[in-house]
Order: sequence, then C-alpha cells, then structure tokens
Amino acid sequence: MHTDDEEEDLEFEALLDSFSQAAENDFEGFYMDSEDLFDVISYLIDTLNFELADQGFTLALKLFPDNPEFKLLHAKYSAMQGFYQDAEEELRIIQKLHPDVPETYVEEVILAQITRKEVDNFQLLNKAISLNYELPEAHALLALEFLKQQDVSQAFSHIQTAISQDKNTFLNLEMLIFPNFKTFDADILIDFITRLTDEYPMQEDVWRLMGMTYFCLGRDQEALNAFQFQYSLNPDNVHTLFNLADCYYRMNDYEQALQQYLEFKKAGLYPVDVLIGKCYFRMKQYDKALQTLMDAEKTDPLYIFKFEEIVKVCRAMDNIPMAQNLLRQYMAQETEAPIIIAIAPRLLSLLHPAKDQEEIVAILDKLFSMDESEYNFFKLLIQLIYYYDTPEAYDLGIQLVEHFQDVVINDTYNQYAIGIFYMEKGWYDKGSFHLEKAFSTMNQDEFEDFQYMSARPYNIPLVVELAQRFGLHISDTTDIASDLFEESDDLSEDYFFDFTID
Repeated sequence: MHTDDEEEDLEFEALLDSFSQAAENDFEGFYMDSEDLFDVISYLIDTLNFELADQGFTLALKLFPDNPEFKLLHAKYSAMQGFYQDAEEELRIIQKLHPDVPETYVEEVILAQITRKEVDNFQLLNKAISLNYELPEAHALLALEFLKQQDVSQAFSHIQTAISQDKNTFLNLEMLIFPNFKTFDADILIDFITRLTDEYPMQEDVWRLMGMTYFCLGRDQEALNAFQFQYSLNPDNVHTLFNLADCYYRMNDYEQALQQYLEFKKAGLYPVDVLIGKCYFRMKQYDKALQTLMDAEKTDPLYIFKFEEIVKVCRAMDNIPMAQNLLRQYMAQETEAPIIIAIAPRLLSLLHPAKDQEEIVAILDKLFSMDESEYNFFKLLIQLIYYYDTPEAYDLGIQLVEHFQDVVINDTYNQYAIGIFYMEKGWYDKGSFHLEKAFSTMNQDEFEDFQYMSARPYNIPLVVELAQRFGLHISDTTDIASDLFEESDDLSEDYFFDFTID
C-alpha cells in the first residue's frame, strides 16, 4: 500500500516522463496544464537540467503566453544563470503588463542586491505587501531593511509575520543575512537573533542562526554554546557536529575538533578526511595526518585542498622530496582540470626556477592547454616568478612569455608580463618598451585587472610613472592580488557555509 507522499511522487514521475518523451518529439500535439508544467520546469531548474528547462519554457510561453507566473519563473531562471540584464528586463515587462503580481517587486529587490544596484527597497516591498499581505519573503526582506537601519523592533515584527506565514523563514533568513553580513551592526544583529531565541527557544534553526552569527563574528565560545544547545534539541542533526568541530578547531582544541569530525564522518553524509588530516597536523601527529590526507577521496568537499595540506605536513616532517613525489604522481594520474589546476601551484612552489625549468614549462604547457582563461594563466605565471623571486626566476619568466607568445590571443598579457620581468632585472629600456605597448591598450578597469594579477610591480617607480603617463591610476591598496601560493593555516568561513545546509 502506497502512502499519500509515495503516490504523489509516482504521479510526478509520470508527469516528468510524459514531458521528457514529448520533448523528444518537439511537443507535437502535447498538452499539460499550467500547474503541472510549472512544477516540472521548477524541478528541472532545481536539478540543473537546463536543456529540458529551456524546452519547458518554450512550451509554457506557447501554451500560456499571458501567464505571469511562467514569466516570473523565467526571470528568476535568468538571474540564476547570471543573465541579470535579461532578468531585469523580464521583471520590467511583467510589472508593465501585470502590475498586480506582488512577487515581481520582491524579485526586483533580490536582483538589486545581487547586482549591487540602488533601488528603493522599502517602496518595492511595501508595494508587494499592499498587493498581498501574506507574502513571507517580502516581510523577511523588510525585516532586513529595518535591521540595516538598526530598528530592531520593526525588524522583529516583520520577521514574526513572515514566520507565521512560512516556517521555512528561519532557513530563508539565514540565506538572506549571511551574503550581506557586513552590512549589519554586530550588536544589533545579535540583539535581533537573541529576540528570536527568546520567542522560539525550542526552534533549532534559530540556535543554528545564532551559532553561525557568533562564529562569523569570531566569538567562538558563544558560537559553541549556541551549537551545543542546538544539538541538545536535535541530536539527530549530524550537521551540528560539523559546526561544533569548526568551533573547537578555531579555539585550538584540536582533540575535540577531531572527535567531532570523526563522529560526523561516521554518519556517512560525506567524508571530511581533509579536515581530519588538518587536526592531526595541528596535533603534530604527522604520519597520521599524511596518511589521512593521502586517503582523502574526491567525494570530500575539500578534496582540492588536500594537496596544500600534504605540502604543509611534508614541510613539518622536513621531507620536501616526499611532497614533490606525491604531487607529481597526482599530477600524472589526474584528468580533471579543476583538480590539476589545484595541484599545479602547490607543485610549482616546490620546484627550482633554474634546476627544474623543463618540468615547470611542462606543467604550464598542460595548464595552458586546459584553462580557457588567459587572465588566470598569466596571473599564475606572474605570481610564480614573484614567488621564486631570484635573478634566474626573472630569466625564466621572460623565457616562459616568449614560449607562449605565439599562442596567446590577448597580446597585452604578453607585453605586460615581459615588461615587468625586464623591469625587475633592471633592464628599464626594454621593460618600458613592452609596458608602453601594454598600457596603451588598457582602460582603467582593464588596468585594475592587471593589478589583481600581482600588486608587486607597482613598487617600481618607473612602472608607476609609465602607468600615470597613460592616465592609469595605481590603487593605494598594496595587497589587492590574492596570493595563489599562500599557504593558509585557518579554516575558511566559506567551508562552514558550504557544508552545513540541510
């Protein structure tokens, strides 16, 4: 006997099969009612089946050309794919043809937040609520606007309204707060969430929200307390173990962090061997750390970070040849471009610019053949030479630029890189010649991209003088470029957010 949920699942599977079969025949003579078609398209978007979703929208606009729900869904779909201008135009058309659809005003606010566009959030959200008071997203977004204005009472009132309409507001609130975390006053945000814990003390999502907030503020003991209370409310939520482990790790209690990560691993949701290896490393159990990292599989969400951790462990063991050999093996066996791109900087950092030139060129050849971004390639190349930072390294840099100059599409990259390498060698006439060619083709935005490759060249007065001659402004920030060769010892907050959504 099937339960109601099982019967609904079977009915939806039948709808999906019917849709997929019809798509193979260009939907000739096919019909599906609007609610079912909307559910099918939404499912295809959620499962990232964009090809079939596109076909679904084509069918929807053919069968229901005046239905604003499909147009609104397509606007969200466009925004999700990064087609922000298309999404804006679609919302504008919906508002013109269907001004009484409240969700369009909510989506306009969300899209403006993504694109950093200035809009009157209060006006748009109040418009949405005037059309449909029972619209939880509008109340939740209004709560955030009042929170930014430090009006906790109004913020709390609107969030209560949103919660009364939709219990998922707690999770939605989490997704709304943290991308904009720095826009809130810390004390005001804590006050707001404390009111939530007072009002909903048995709601574990509120305590998770409290824990995440304290964690992001660096108040680790208070974050730990919140997560421990959350765990007491629902010990079956193993994600809380992960959060507890992160807190212990940041508090330098590596034994407790290890215990929590191991407990989380037993649950079997996904492996966390890289994090376990980091704990062993911090506990100076280097053999266990190295073996754990070597055993980490690609299903580990932090798999691409294991190569950096292997290098750190081998450095601590004073055994760089072991790190070189391991990374060479991984490099030779690996076929997936993102992983090769993660291994390469770690291996290159262990090579010598004079003794290992042939291997360095071979690695860069491999990267160039698979990476479509010449910008990222030249960023790696320039930062590699600055990482080595020896006279022979700048000779190698010039040799590498000449090696790739015939296959690079954007010659400005070549001119810029070889120019700064000549400058570093003190060959100012040659350097000026190439930098003038590079700077003459750039506008300010493009020039800033070059600064992001590496801020180091702008310590040379002649480079600054040449840039200014072409009307290019040097940023006052000297550390604007992310260092591809930096080894970090801390857990990233990005890990925390990536792996804890239920």
